[in-house]
Amino acid sequence: MAVYAGKDNQTIVRADRPKSLLRNSIVKPSLGASIMNAKYANGLPLYRISQEFQRNDFHISRQVMANWMIQLAERYLGIVYAS
Repeated sequence: MAVYAGKDNQTIVRADRPKSLLRNSIVKPSLGASIMNAKYANGLPLYRISQEFQRNDFHISRQVMANWMIQLAERYLGIVYAS
């Protein structure tokens, strides 16, 4: 979250917090899209995606990613496959 000083250097301007994709979750649009792309477009299993994240010191379990994919698909893609 960005915090800026006002033009008069007395006021502090704080940007609104971006709306979360999933409540109480660290998943952001870019992370969710990255996992979806790796899993569904590139055909990588979640354990390999998890291993790739761990190599970069970012630990996300397969179960968490699977839950994110289910919730994101239901919430944001349900309109597409329901019609």
